[in-house]
Amino acid sequence: MWRHGIIWRVGIFVIAMMAQMELAVSAPSGLSVRYQFTRSTDEALADLSGHGHHGTDVFAKGDNAWLDTPIGPVVQFSDEQDRISVPYASFPGKQGQTRMRLRIDDLRADQVLTRVYSVGGDGLRLRVVDGQLRFDYYHRAQSQWLSAKCPASALQAGQWHDLGASWSAAGGLVVHIDGKIAAVQELNLTPDFGTQGTVTIGNVDQGGHHLHGALALFEMDKNVATAESNRELQDRPQKDFLVFTDEQVLGLANQHMGILFSKKYAVPVGSIRGEKNDAHASLLTDQYQLGDLKLWDVTLTADHGRGPSLSFDNLDRHAKPSVQIERVQDGMRASLKWDGLQVPDAKEAVTVHVTVDLPNDSKLSYWRLNIDMPATSKWGVDHIQFPLLRLAPPASSARDVRMALPYRWGLNLPDPFYVEQQESSGDQEKEYQRITDYPANMHMQFFALCGESGESTYFATYDGQGFSKQYEFTALPTQEIIRLAVTHHPEERGQKSYRMSYPCVLGVFEGDWYDATQIYRQWAVQQSWCAKGPLSERRDSPDWITQVDITVKNSMSPGRTLESNVACLDKLTQAFGGPILSCWYHWNEYDPARTIIPQASLPETADNGRSVVPKIGVTEALSHFKKIGVNSTAYVNSKVYEQGVAPDDETRRMEPAGIRNEHGEIPLYNKTTLPQWLMCRASTLWQDQLVERTHEIMNAGFRGVYFDSFGRDEQWCFSDDHGHPVAGGNVGTNGQHRLAERVIQAAREHDADAVLISEASVEYFIDVIDAKLLHYDVLENGCPLWMAVYHDYQTYFGRSFGSERDATPHSYRLRLGNLFINGGQLGRLFAFGSSGHYPLTDQNADELAYFQQLMYLRKTQREFLTLGSMLRPVRIEPTPELARSDSGRAVDVPSILTSSWQSADGRVGTVVVNANDEPRDIDLVFDAVEYGFDEGSLFRVDCHGLDASGGNASNGRQLLSPQVSSHAVRIDQRLNATEAILLEFSVHSSN
Repeated sequence: MWRHGIIWRVGIFVIAMMAQMELAVSAPSGLSVRYQFTRSTDEALADLSGHGHHGTDVFAKGDNAWLDTPIGPVVQFSDEQDRISVPYASFPGKQGQTRMRLRIDDLRADQVLTRVYSVGGDGLRLRVVDGQLRFDYYHRAQSQWLSAKCPASALQAGQWHDLGASWSAAGGLVVHIDGKIAAVQELNLTPDFGTQGTVTIGNVDQGGHHLHGALALFEMDKNVATAESNRELQDRPQKDFLVFTDEQVLGLANQHMGILFSKKYAVPVGSIRGEKNDAHASLLTDQYQLGDLKLWDVTLTADHGRGPSLSFDNLDRHAKPSVQIERVQDGMRASLKWDGLQVPDAKEAVTVHVTVDLPNDSKLSYWRLNIDMPATSKWGVDHIQFPLLRLAPPASSARDVRMALPYRWGLNLPDPFYVEQQESSGDQEKEYQRITDYPANMHMQFFALCGESGESTYFATYDGQGFSKQYEFTALPTQEIIRLAVTHHPEERGQKSYRMSYPCVLGVFEGDWYDATQIYRQWAVQQSWCAKGPLSERRDSPDWITQVDITVKNSMSPGRTLESNVACLDKLTQAFGGPILSCWYHWNEYDPARTIIPQASLPETADNGRSVVPKIGVTEALSHFKKIGVNSTAYVNSKVYEQGVAPDDETRRMEPAGIRNEHGEIPLYNKTTLPQWLMCRASTLWQDQLVERTHEIMNAGFRGVYFDSFGRDEQWCFSDDHGHPVAGGNVGTNGQHRLAERVIQAAREHDADAVLISEASVEYFIDVIDAKLLHYDVLENGCPLWMAVYHDYQTYFGRSFGSERDATPHSYRLRLGNLFINGGQLGRLFAFGSSGHYPLTDQNADELAYFQQLMYLRKTQREFLTLGSMLRPVRIEPTPELARSDSGRAVDVPSILTSSWQSADGRVGTVVVNANDEPRDIDLVFDAVEYGFDEGSLFRVDCHGLDASGGNASNGRQLLSPQVSSHAVRIDQRLNATEAILLEFSVHSSN
């Protein structure tokens, strides 16, 4: 096992390196000595040229030995004892150069910056005399100093300069300042320096003149400096790059991050992190065995995935790896290539090419993979795992790390480096297995490892085309490592070459889960699914959908009558008004004798995809609902077709639209309980079928469609007849997107304000779906990642609220309160059954009052809770105790809930809900700068005096005076039992 032992500071870098070795910097071939002066420098100052000229007589490290500057911690010379002396056995001789990055604080004091003592006398020195920079050369034959003198205006006190000075017999003495020639002295410099001596930097006279300033870099080179070579030095400020190399490693970095690559295997074997001055913080582990050096794994297939398959990876014995660093337009690139990979039946070899781009001043690196296959081979690319990385804890203690994962609407998982693997397919266990699919359960394309003190790692795939992917996280507790593998699928299964059309993104940041969402949001809102703008600007969705505060679920399955549905909605609209959004299940007639569905499952899924006729009374009920402000959408399963007990004309017509697996068979929705065909949503025939159903739905009086089984799972379709690539990586998402476009267009031919709503918070469909169902209102370790990225672009509602779902009122308050503070519409409430729906039953008066408070705040604070963008939540002190939500799955959540939002006009609103049965005294703390709270007014909005209809009988708006100390704002509040409030900041931003 290799252990990377040296930690080397470069500016503000921390470089985790290999095997106790010193890292040499790529430079001109004549480089003789190089020192980078940083806080990690110790008494044995390392020569980074690789020639072993290590500093031995090093200045004493006092309190002022180090200086924090914009280019990072550097060495400060401020005392007569501050010096570095280096025995030097390889002088450049008749020609050479010295270069340094330097800041001189006092140009009035005479000082010597560097001096070279050669055998037989002085050699070179760089001085400041009366504010003038001088480069001196000691001509031994003439026993005198010869000088090139720069104008006094060439240097500025207190500013960083890149100085270069060269000497040669042909060119004399030349001085460069910041890449420009500042002085020339054409002299015949014939004497040689000899071979031994000492280089001294700082207090060169040991009691005489000494340097007043700071030094970041010093180099000596056997080549003569040119304007180009010194401009190259100038072109490497803190926002540019360093390239490192030695016998085993080649790497690149800017001031934020970087990656080291093994020359032998062309894979990453170390990393650079610049966010924290912490040698333990890292991106990638520096602990490897040979089997851990796998960066990619390619699976090939024959006959577009229908035939056999084979796999190979970058450790294949035929592979010929290479790595090089090159400059590109906006930064640097590591180019990794593997030639010579063999596949059966082909004389030509396979080539795999990986690029890692690190732009200027970027905290993110961008990774892509390309594969070139022999054109004559029967094999093509089936899928690729890339990158396979071994992630290290981004903090000094792995126990301090949490993983932000956009599973469902978001998780913030503790101890991701220690969780043991569990064999289970259940949702709660599967998330701990850390194997999740996009867009099935991972609804956005990023995750983050967040250290408690702020050092964090960010990973994402910036794919705007909706390709399916699998993200696999394997915790290795004994090594404190997470093994990451991302699986990608090409545009067509078995294609001859593969060009990754999107990058995998790896980087560093300082912050927590919320900061990670804001990094992702910068990219996400620029994609096609956000092109129609946020909800406050979007013009294609009807206005009424953003006015909805309650969503209900209607049903007419056995035991649920039309009359009970109407009565429930009458009661709701009388209590709270409209508009209300309804998702109506089982509203159509069906023929039990014809359906293949088992009797126990009727009528929930019968007649899917077939012509629909409303049950008796439904059309009249829909007309009534419109009058009272209820907008009903009809349940449609977007991917299931009822083929019936025996084939009929329609079955035979629709069969070609079914998904085909690799064996040419149509897979079933559920073989044991719901044996219906799975249909290809990219098939024009199936799209036509659902468009026809939409026209029937709208003619019945609905205001839109609710698409079940939409946006998430999709089996691969191997059909050659549907007009799409065979088993293509984004066939499912593109097919669903096109299906949604056609269905909403058909619906709006009947009603310009019709809507299409669906399940699953999948980003790719934001522009075609008007509202979405959130799976589960409360998740263990839940975290509002989706809301922090997309709340102002997509409205949503909860899963199911009914008395049978909540064993205790406390559980009900936690679930509903959690949905409320996350900006969701309240519900779906069950709007059927003889007992009415929760909470509008006689025995639930307290829960009705609680519901009324949330409704009032949603109605009056819509610019925050519906249209606002999420801010970082305030901190509640003392930390709220946990309470148990037991709605089908036991989850412990804070008993006091909060979230913060910013409206389009810049105001900030913070909602707080006390789900406890007793009052609580709390402090709310937040960062004033982050909230833009320079000055302004703070109001408390509560619900005192609510009347029975949810209106406010008295003014619940109170002016507050928060405690402001530096950036910290603290607000002390008393919350009554089951009380909800909103704090509104009418602020004037400093921006």
